Amino acid sequence: MIQDPNTNDTIGKQVTEDRLIEILEAYGADPLAWPEAERIEAQTMTADPSPRVAAALQDASALDELMAQATVPEMSKEAIARMIADAKPGRFAKLNRLMGRLTGWTGPIWQPVGALACALFLGVGLGVAEPEFTTNSNELALAKSMTEKDIGKAIEEEEFLGLGGGL
Repeated sequence: MIQDPNTNDTIGKQVTEDRLIEILEAYGADPLAWPEAERIEAQTMTADPSPRVAAALQDASALDELMAQATVPEMSKEAIARMIADAKPGRFAKLNRLMGRLTGWTGPIWQPVGALACALFLGVGLGVAEPEFTTNSNELALAKSMTEKDIGKAIEEEEFLGLGGGL
């Protein structure tokens, strides 16, 4: 382990010989591919390796060279066509295309649907939260014909528009 001279904290982890062999088998011989927290100590161990580490390092280097020489085979046009034919669009692909044509919306369908649902729930919630205040045409005509003084008196008497309990 390495000590940070400024804070006296330990940098990296203790790398054992077994752990170094695991790193070589998993990440190869290139130190840049190794986990950063263990890289410095692992590199110091490979500078003067034990026979086991030297053998693992040689095996990892040979495998890295083989992998560098390997080529990825190209897919035939028939295989590509088969994959495209077998591909199934998502559940809402048609709806997304329709939305895109109608509104120009190209994002996920849940966003405009979610906004519409929020507006609907807000409207219903406000409608339910507001007290019922219905008047018939007789009460409306009476209210229009009353003066401010009459309205004040009616409110005091709790008879205005059938409220019964006052405001």
